Amino acid sequence: MYNYIQLGRTMAGSIQPNSEVLFDSLIMNDGSQISYNQETGHFTFGVGTYHINWFVTQMTGLSTNGSNYIFTPLPLPVGNSPSAGSNHIKISSTSGTQIISIQTDAQRIQEYALVNISDDAAVLSDIVLSKAGITIHQIVDPTTILESIPKGHLYSQNPKGGRLSIGSSVNFSAENSVNLKDGLGIVNFGGYADRFYLNQSGLYLVNYEIVIGASDTNHVIEFRALDTTNSQTLHIARGVSPLGTIVGNFQIVKPMIPLTATHFTIQEVGGDNVDFSEASITITQITRYAPRYQDDAGDVGTDG
Repeated sequence: MYNYIQLGRTMAGSIQPNSEVLFDSLIMNDGSQISYNQETGHFTFGVGTYHINWFVTQMTGLSTNGSNYIFTPLPLPVGNSPSAGSNHIKISSTSGTQIISIQTDAQRIQEYALVNISDDAAVLSDIVLSKAGITIHQIVDPTTILESIPKGHLYSQNPKGGRLSIGSSVNFSAENSVNLKDGLGIVNFGGYADRFYLNQSGLYLVNYEIVIGASDTNHVIEFRALDTTNSQTLHIARGVSPLGTIVGNFQIVKPMIPLTATHFTIQEVGGDNVDFSEASITITQITRYAPRYQDDAGDVGTDG
């Protein structure tokens, strides 16, 4: 059984630095492996691997380092984490994607929370309907028969940033990657920091964020996920401001036939030259097996 939970926040207010984001609305919950304490904002987990998506909508803030949150074990570790979700501006929605792995009894009693790690308070919007939200779903459950089917997970970030021109790919930093994959050769850089290889058939979920610090244009900025195996655009993410965070989410299938690896990259394709302060990406293999082909009518054939 795979467990999941979805929570929201409707109350306004502020979140002090190093303090938890509290969620007041339970939207959906299934299973016993994810527990949430509404009074403290703390989560606990059973053994398994979990994929986490969250957002916080700020109205303003007093910090000097933008808007920064992280889903983290408690107490809050010392030092910066490459898995924090950040935004250059403080009047916007900040989002993040993380993967955690719970393997030991000590980790099972460990409490987690979404924490404001900016250097001052964040004031949530009092206009929008939803001030914050979080979705957690279990992607590996070692208690079921599916434990023999490996699933790949990879997280990577480039905290140094850089300058991008039209058609250039985001260079994610391989040396800062956190690899939690079970099994070999599922997801890797293939020797290129701007390219990802999917070597095992299956359905993959990809989430990426690019924090824009400056742009040579005031027009729409576009990034696309390009399947370089088939020269096919998988997804386009747009931003209407020269500052802020571009967020992209898409799925990609690696079929069993052909047997060659599927690889893709994240490119800037619209707007003008941009400077980004950091970029992060998570890749999760949701299922082991995938459709083999899709005919002209759109019907999908399976592998039996």
